[in-house]
Amino acid sequence: MSALLHVPTGAPRDVFLFLFDAFPGHRGPERPSDLLSEGPEFFPVVDAKTDAFLLMARDRVAAISAALDLELIPGELPPEDLAGDDATKIRAEVLLANGTRLSGLLVFLMPEGQRRLQDHVNEPARFLILRDGETAHVIRKTQIIEVIQLP
Repeated sequence: MSALLHVPTGAPRDVFLFLFDAFPGHRGPERPSDLLSEGPEFFPVVDAKTDAFLLMARDRVAAISAALDLELIPGELPPEDLAGDDATKIRAEVLLANGTRLSGLLVFLMPEGQRRLQDHVNEPARFLILRDGETAHVIRKTQIIEVIQLP
């Protein structure tokens, strides 16, 4: 599966991901977010330009940008997608430590009175998933410098 890896130094790297058809943490296939959250210290990719086989250090990847349908698998949608109008949707821009800016839509479920951007970003989850059209940016929170709410 084609994706962009955002690393702390340099430009994003165009790669092919190896995603399994099943994943022990949930029903359905492995997702890009699974690559960053669980498993061995390094995961394999193929550089799309050189066809070189690379091992990427899981904890050093700032974000993975991949097709939204790889992250939001039909039939396995997260609760915020099943909630319809009850889900909070906020347009935001995220600045990563390497200077990359990613923008899109944050979609989440929170109790009444806790539906601000600040509440969602401060949840214990290690990642934010920012939806940009047909792309999902899976962003490691430790690599975020700032999050800006857009109009």
